[in-house]
Amino acid sequence: ETVTLAGLSFERDDRVLIARQDGTRIPIARYRLDDSG
Repeated sequence: ETVTLAGLSFERDDRVLIARQDGTRIPIARYRLDDSG
């Protein structure tokens, strides 16, 4: 699942938030998203 935040594309990978810039993946921090909205 892809999440858009701060105009950046974030990808859900193993509960790790990754920012994709210029095709570069950078692990930021672990996070949990609730489907509650």
